[in-house]
Amino acid sequence: MTNRRASVAAAMTVLVAALSARAQPHTRVGLVTTTPTFRDAFLDSLQRIGYQNGRNITIDWRSNPRGEARDVEELVSLHPDCLVLAGPLNLAHGRRLTSTIPIVTIDLESDPGASGIVASLGRPGGNVTGIFLDLPELAGKQIQFLRAILPGLKRLAVMWQDPVALPQFRAAEAAALAAGIALVPIRQRRAAPY
Repeated sequence: MTNRRASVAAAMTVLVAALSARAQPHTRVGLVTTTPTFRDAFLDSLQRIGYQNGRNITIDWRSNPRGEARDVEELVSLHPDCLVLAGPLNLAHGRRLTSTIPIVTIDLESDPGASGIVASLGRPGGNVTGIFLDLPELAGKQIQFLRAILPGLKRLAVMWQDPVALPQFRAAEAAALAAGIALVPIRQRRAAPY
């Protein structure tokens, strides 16, 4: 938990640097996270560079573990100077709701170019910046590790969210096939907000 918190804090520091470049005397930030840990790391990072909630920055926070649109809609209606949106569903809602409010994100499941979030990595355009980490091959690597510690593994259930995690699922499917493991997909469906 400590390593994960440190990783989130480090990522938040990078995101806060983007926010700082546009900072006004008092900045209002709409923050949507999937966990309170993310919020806490964000607030810690802000304090390290001199921002204090309620003094020179106002953080309007919503916890949105299910990626529902209403939390993002509420924050957009407050007209913040910046939105910080964690996760692909929150990002998708933010993109749908505004093209003028800067959006900073951590999205560990999307390829920003392939999904149309940015025009290109060299010239992203638009109002979105942040940290993206789309490594479908990690799903395949996890199956290889399982095979190494459970050599008799013949069937494996994999839960994945459609359509967000399709690349990760495809990588898991290929790794399972190569390892001779029957994959049992458990698909969690959501309407595609993209």
